[in-house]
Amino acid sequence: MRTRALYCDFLGLPKGKYIQTDLAKSGNIGFAACALAVSFDRDLLNIPGTGLFDGIPDMKLALEKERYKSWQDNTEIALGDLKFEGKEYDLCPRTNLKKIIKEFNDLDLKPMVGLEFEAYVFERDEDGVWIPYNTPGAFVYGTGPSNDPKNLMGKIWERATEMGLPVESINGEYDNGQFELTLGFDEALKACDNAFLFKTMAKEIAFQEGLILSFMPKPIPERGGSGLHVNFSFVDKSKINVIEKDGKLSEIANDCISGLIHHHEGLSALLASTVNSYDRLQPASMAGYWANWAGDHRMVTIRTSTSSSNSARIEHRTADGAGNPYI
Repeated sequence: MRTRALYCDFLGLPKGKYIQTDLAKSGNIGFAACALAVSFDRDLLNIPGTGLFDGIPDMKLALEKERYKSWQDNTEIALGDLKFEGKEYDLCPRTNLKKIIKEFNDLDLKPMVGLEFEAYVFERDEDGVWIPYNTPGAFVYGTGPSNDPKNLMGKIWERATEMGLPVESINGEYDNGQFELTLGFDEALKACDNAFLFKTMAKEIAFQEGLILSFMPKPIPERGGSGLHVNFSFVDKSKINVIEKDGKLSEIANDCISGLIHHHEGLSALLASTVNSYDRLQPASMAGYWANWAGDHRMVTIRTSTSSSNSARIEHRTADGAGNPYI
């Protein structure tokens, strides 16, 4: 048995180490404290705060006690928070999410989150070149062999179930070879942990099947983009969803919408974190381009639902799967 200690970098990549399970019980795993440890860029950035001026010292991944069943044999998975010199590491997205959750908790609100991924599948042709998944019978909301001839989605769902990851639905998306993978609502930290593990698992299962599952926002220029739709709500101390009141948006919901619209351009730095993101974010598309909102409307950035008190939520549609779910 081994432990795979993981944390999520700014681009959603699973950074970590395989370690002896007995060593993982110590709760602290060492890494280098620098920008390259939390990003894809390998450059030694000559910028204060990136670790270079400090000599790239050690930092620790403080592991949670909970362990996840892995999709790899004889392996368990541990998640944690990055610590530097015994304090919270400023470049740890998971730690920063915990801070935001606490701020809401101080207001007697518990944030609830549900994430919807979209992704394309690629396979090799007879010359070994990667091409879009050959699904000639695919259609929107398609299921079954015509939509997924190699049953990749079925294998991903099976492994997710074994791991205890709550898959709500999987179906064919807008274009051939594109899928929507929706996870269940949960408390914010748990939902983001689930999303990080699910995405990592799904990509690795695809690779084992000789396929690539790409969460890039626009991997095929002539086809539709892939987003990461963030659904959220809040429950109060009485476990009542405060997004809806008497069938309408509550004051809290309106405040949330106002803030999202006010910070729309700034949020793009966090939610659309790659150059490819802006190939997807275009006017007259179902991506979150404009600073606008509407009730149950898929052509706007902020879509709201008040159809029932239990399912009332705000859906933000700018982000894509190449980013970090904790951010």
